[in-house]
Amino acid sequence: MNLQITPFLIFCFWIGIVQLFALDPVTSDHFLLPTDSNQTEQKKINRIGEEKIRLSDDSELTGYLIRLDAEQNLFWQNKSISGEINFDYKSVSNIFFNRSSPPKKVISKKEKALRLYFKNGDKLKCNFIELTKNHLLVETGFSDPIKAPIDAIQKLEFLPTTHESLFDPSMGMEKWKKSNSKSWSYEDGDFVSIFSGSTGKSLPRKDVIEIEFDAEWERSFYLALRIFSDSDGSSYGNVGYHLSFSNNRINLQANKRIKGRIIRETLGSLIVQEMINQKKVNISLLAHRGKKEFIIFINGKQVAHWKDSTEDFQPDGDGILFINQGGNSYIRLKEVNIAGWNGSFFPSKEKEMPAPENSNYIVFTNGDSTILNSISGEENAFSLGTKRGVFSLPLSRVQSVHFNKESLLPQAEKSKEQILLTQSLGQISCNILSISKETLHAVHPDFGKFKISSGYCSTNEM
Repeated sequence: MNLQITPFLIFCFWIGIVQLFALDPVTSDHFLLPTDSNQTEQKKINRIGEEKIRLSDDSELTGYLIRLDAEQNLFWQNKSISGEINFDYKSVSNIFFNRSSPPKKVISKKEKALRLYFKNGDKLKCNFIELTKNHLLVETGFSDPIKAPIDAIQKLEFLPTTHESLFDPSMGMEKWKKSNSKSWSYEDGDFVSIFSGSTGKSLPRKDVIEIEFDAEWERSFYLALRIFSDSDGSSYGNVGYHLSFSNNRINLQANKRIKGRIIRETLGSLIVQEMINQKKVNISLLAHRGKKEFIIFINGKQVAHWKDSTEDFQPDGDGILFINQGGNSYIRLKEVNIAGWNGSFFPSKEKEMPAPENSNYIVFTNGDSTILNSISGEENAFSLGTKRGVFSLPLSRVQSVHFNKESLLPQAEKSKEQILLTQSLGQISCNILSISKETLHAVHPDFGKFKISSGYCSTNEM
């Protein structure tokens, strides 16, 4: 039989080609009918961005998290595979959430006015509601109110009213500039560098800048930060403050333009014992533009408080830079968070406490402190019990409350997982029970069961 090629056959051929290439790569199976369940899952997949899981053997798979059931079975969708993939949750070491749209609710400043430190290392930004001799009650804005026993709390830190998050890992690196294309990259929310060079950006004008990150390195650690710099990140810049780390030595230098010349002046230098023979460390610092003061913390401990006392220079730049100064050395900066606020408030050096370490105490905004026999409070005021008696104090005069007494709680089993939150909200240790309908259900060792939208989750580490 001879088949004649007619215009009609050519038309049908091209229609078939168009339909073939128009098929959705995730659901394009002519033998798989679209049920209500997989239509629902497909709609959910279309609402979120690509995510990634890392297994215990370090292999990785991109795609979309569908659910984690009560039997700890993780269901995953990959666009190259038809249908769901089922993993034993115990084999998963990390889940990297990457929602394409922002959370339905942006957490307000009020709901992030308190930075709460747990004794197990967790940190959480929240809003203070109530403090009694037995428990602390806070609201988070992303979950139900949290009620935690006092013995689980390490510190309450009340943030300035103008405190604002300027950068967290969920914002990505798109607006950061680099001195060269190979200097820094962005991997799973971390800043990674294997070549000399800088990355940076201009920040909104703030009187005080607060920076925190976890640093990891391999051979040597030669990292520098430029603060209040005249550079937007595309170059090293000339003017600003230069804080450098040379393995276990920290050095702060002022780079000033005086009568057209760049003058470099060392403000402080010291060796940090906590960094000797280490390959990872937590670094945080505070910098006040007007006072020209700098406070550096290593692993949560204050190691330096330096001040530029000269009157011939006032920093005017808004740039922040991270510089790899170690040639081809490997540096990874995890959980980079930058915040700032306006005003004269800057944490003062805490007066030396005459009491034993096993005591609760309060630090006021002027740097004074006192030992506490008792403390309670709600909304905007505290009632303090001290050796001089009981008196009331407005919350606005409190910088921090420290709970250093030994915990009377039974030693809880260490949580297997840690959730890193977006919007600089902190990190929570927990055991995840299930994930369904974009909601994560978990249990915390101190305040019990809670739920949170996965849109507020950046990473889940096992």
